[in-house]
Parts: sequence; C-alpha cells; structure tokens
Amino acid sequence: MVVLTYKFDESYKDARSMVVGGWLGEETRWKDVQQQWCAAISFENETLPDGHKISRYHASEMNARDKEFCGWDDKRMLRLTKRLLDIVGNSGMVAVTCGMDLAAFLELFPHRDPPDYGIAYG
Repeated sequence: MVVLTYKFDESYKDARSMVVGGWLGEETRWKDVQQQWCAAISFENETLPDGHKISRYHASEMNARDKEFCGWDDKRMLRLTKRLLDIVGNSGMVAVTCGMDLAAFLELFPHRDPPDYGIAYG
C-alpha cells in the first residue's frame, strides 16, 4: 500500500482562468524535499542582512520584488528559483495540474453559494 501526500497552490488573479497545481509523492520524498528546500532558503538567508531574511518562497511576491523579496536582483531570484526547481525536479514526485476558463465556469455554474470560486476546487 502506498500513501501519498499532496500540496497544492492556486492562482486566479487575472480573472480569466484558475489553475491549481501541485506535487504527489511518498511521505519520505516530501521529507527529503522539505530538508533540501529549507537548506536552500537558509543559504540565501546567510547572505541577506538582518531584517531582510526570507521565511518562504512565493513566486508572485519574488517576481514583484514585494514583501520579503524587496531589493532582490535578477541574479539572486534566478539562482533561488533554479535551485528550488532542481529540488522538486529531482525528487521523483509527480506534478499534477488542472486549469479552467473562469468565463466558462461561471456560465455553467451561475448560482454559487458562497458566491466565489471555491466550488471550482470540487
């Protein structure tokens, strides 16, 4: 028997589409990924001044150079992103994603309770 763990994130800010994506993998693989991921964040934090350390990776904040990523240059952003992609790319886990056209969704489900996109997850 295999028990899989999943982690997902969503993005639907452009109001045209909603995409949910994530990774499926055995618990031991997640532990390895978490350890390597935390090491990559720690590596970046070693060279950042106090008060500018990052607590997590969030691509939209990094690309906007917002919040914890304020002041980051392209070289640093690219280095961290490549390192994190290498970690999940070499993990042996499986990527899963699903997207939908929100206009089509709203046409199919005009009456929603609550009136948000939460039903799209189902």
